[in-house]
Amino acid sequence: MRDCGRLGDIEWAVVTEPLSGQPVSGDHWVVRDVGAGGVLVAVADGLGHGPEAAGAAWLVDDVLSRNGDESPDRLLAHCHRALSGSRGAAVSVARLEPGVRHVRCAGVGNVCAGVIGAQPDGTGWLASPPADAGIVGDHLPATIRTHTLAMRVGDLFVMATDGVAAGLPDHTRLGLPIDEIACALFDAAARTDRDDALVLVCRIRGASR
Repeated sequence: MRDCGRLGDIEWAVVTEPLSGQPVSGDHWVVRDVGAGGVLVAVADGLGHGPEAAGAAWLVDDVLSRNGDESPDRLLAHCHRALSGSRGAAVSVARLEPGVRHVRCAGVGNVCAGVIGAQPDGTGWLASPPADAGIVGDHLPATIRTHTLAMRVGDLFVMATDGVAAGLPDHTRLGLPIDEIACALFDAAARTDRDDALVLVCRIRGASR
């Protein structure tokens, strides 16, 4: 499944596919306008595969729809309570603030998030803080860390589940349409023969690079 759109100054695109042979994906994504130019984004990877994993991941969507004005760490705490009794999930939540050119993010479990941008020697990760260990719905770390990452116009904020191998293809160009970038990242690194996979890419609109 592929989708894309724009909320204010943020454009986004997502690509996701279930594990080969599964009817539904246990990975889920959220993109939501939270006012004042801010956009809330999240990815959730329900433990295991199939409908039960999907059910756990979709609970995250419900929580964020009711509590979108809170910080990423608080949102993960809300998700933890809501997912109690479910399979649990790995979850990453972020709030993009184009007006101040940064993104605040927090994650628990085997999910990744970070900023990709231009560097002197090419394109690569500018910042990719590790998620905290744990399972949302089962056990959380004593403290959930919220990271604040600088994000310039034209940089990418990328979130992915563990069905996508780490790494950025050398041929990816930041100025490409956002849906083409998401597809390139997914096609280069998704491992749907072994797991559900999802890539969500966001960009602050501005001059092309």
